[in-house]
Amino acid sequence: MNEEKRVRYEAISEKITQLAGGRENIVGLAHCATRLRLVLADNEKADIKAMEEVDLVKGVFVAGDQVQIIFGTGLVNDVCEVMGELNHMNTMSLGDLKTKAGQKMNPLQKALKALSDVFIEIMPGILAAALLTGLSSVLGNLPAVESNETLYGIVRLINISSGAIFGFLPLCVAYSTVKRFGGRPIMGIVIGCIMLSNSLADAYAAAQGTVDVTTLHIFGFNVELVGFQGGIIVALLIGIVTAKLDQFFEKKVPEMIRLLVSPLLTTLISSFLLFLLIGPIGRGLASGITLADPTNHGYVNYVIAHLVALGVGFIATVIMGTVFEKKNSKIDSITAGNIGSANKNSDEKVISFEQKTEEQNDGVITAYANGELTEIEKVNDETFASKVLGDGIAIIPEDGNVYAPVDGEISVAIESGHAVGVTDMNGTVYLIHIGIDTVQLNGKYFKVNVQVGDQIKRGDLLVTFDKEKVEKAGFDTACMLIVTEANGKTLNKTKERKVKVGEEVAILENND
Repeated sequence: MNEEKRVRYEAISEKITQLAGGRENIVGLAHCATRLRLVLADNEKADIKAMEEVDLVKGVFVAGDQVQIIFGTGLVNDVCEVMGELNHMNTMSLGDLKTKAGQKMNPLQKALKALSDVFIEIMPGILAAALLTGLSSVLGNLPAVESNETLYGIVRLINISSGAIFGFLPLCVAYSTVKRFGGRPIMGIVIGCIMLSNSLADAYAAAQGTVDVTTLHIFGFNVELVGFQGGIIVALLIGIVTAKLDQFFEKKVPEMIRLLVSPLLTTLISSFLLFLLIGPIGRGLASGITLADPTNHGYVNYVIAHLVALGVGFIATVIMGTVFEKKNSKIDSITAGNIGSANKNSDEKVISFEQKTEEQNDGVITAYANGELTEIEKVNDETFASKVLGDGIAIIPEDGNVYAPVDGEISVAIESGHAVGVTDMNGTVYLIHIGIDTVQLNGKYFKVNVQVGDQIKRGDLLVTFDKEKVEKAGFDTACMLIVTEANGKTLNKTKERKVKVGEEVAILENND
């Protein structure tokens, strides 16, 4: 970097350090493909809003316990380097930075964070069920609805929809818990299906004594074959157990037989623990709130229990808001760690072409994967969808091959394989990001076929990845192409459709 840039980056670094609460408040420093990431001792000391006004900053948000400052591809490398030198700090890998962030939490904070992560995942479904239930109750009491065949039918369907969501809530909780604690999400769905199997007596009917319950005798224990409808606590507990078992067997079972044996053992042992241990414990914990049953002591205890629940919820919200800076939590839970990880020795940098030919690219961008072309606004990632990094497109791939969309030079090649940057002969910078949150795979299932400095042509193979395994691990495989440095040009896109590699999907044109 030349002296002029260094002076500018030093001014930026000094300002960010000041707004972050000073050098003594910065615990860790790292960067990924586009973002400068800081772990602070006390987030309250940082002025996040003012950071957004700093020179060259495109956006700032808090993800978990990381302050993430968006600069863009290439630029972030230089800013991070200068800031590290200015504050006499070594930059970290993203993994080390996350470890630093985790060390700031006490056990209670970690438990609350884990619990919130589980329910944030399924909150849209819970809200939908609650709203549908309310709508059904309101409409169901209207005389006009009861007397009209069509309206009555509509209300019945609404009621069925809301009841179904709540009825299968334990399955949703098991799925989200397994995913949160590092297991394969499908194993959460499997154990959730077992909890609600129609081979078991309905829990509500069993509680009312309107159904016969079969009892098995296993190792001297009586096992009642009753389902776990409403068993949210049981779903949480068995979800954690299933995730840990899945992780254990995935590591210990030889690869040759892992595909068959690992899920078998996880399901078998989880099922036994569900009926012999976790189920009884969970039901015991749940029974502790039956002071809240209005049929036993009237409505006084019922009201008290709800007031306590509201109070605890309020206090927990205040704690979570303070600890995790909930100001941008919706964006944070979707975007944390999306762009990629790199360490200080990474080759993640923009290469300036020393020799430029008179021939300029025509601005045409071709399909970089086979699949469904869609709008960038529709991807399941707020950072990309809101175009914070720039305009772009997305392809839902049919296979695991990603190709070059333009002629140019590789300017970013993340070792984990989920992100590649290309700079064309006009200096336009493109970022291809494979999947949502795939940085968490740490390169598993990905193979990078290029390195920084390689000259590439449209259609050259850049990255291969095992699409089925990535999806089985619970990740969205949408492939985004973002124009991070458009040099004043406008991206004009073709219509959404199924595309093949090499077809024109967009063109960069000068603004008239």
